[in-house]
Amino acid sequence: MIVQLQKQPIEGYVGDPVDITTAITDRPANTTLEVVTPVTTTTKGPKQGVVKVKYPDGSSKTVTVDVKVYQKEYVKPTINVTNPNSPIIDKHAVQDITFSKVNPELGKNDTTYVEKDS
Repeated sequence: MIVQLQKQPIEGYVGDPVDITTAITDRPANTTLEVVTPVTTTTKGPKQGVVKVKYPDGSSKTVTVDVKVYQKEYVKPTINVTNPNSPIIDKHAVQDITFSKVNPELGKNDTTYVEKDS
C-alpha cells in the first residue's frame, strides 16, 4: 500500500529539538512514523531529515522532510524619554533615557529570526 503523502516544511531554532514527524500530514489510519535521519539544529540554515512511513500491510516509504533552522537574535532598544512636566522626586541627577530602533527585521526570512527581548 503506497499512498501519496502530504508533507509540509517545518521550522526550528538553533539549539532547539525538532520533531520532523510532524511534517507528515494526511497519512492513512494505522500508519506509524520512524525517524531514519534526524535533523541537527546546531547551526542555522536549511536542513533535511528522513522519516520512514510504515503502513498496516507491512509496506513502507521513506520521505525527505525540509526544515528551516533560524538563529534567534535579540533586539535591545534604546529609549529616549523627555517630559519637562515631570516633578523631580529624587535629588540625584536625572539622566535621559534614549530609545531608537535601528530597523530590525521583524519576523522570519530565509536566514534570520528576530525576537524581541522581554
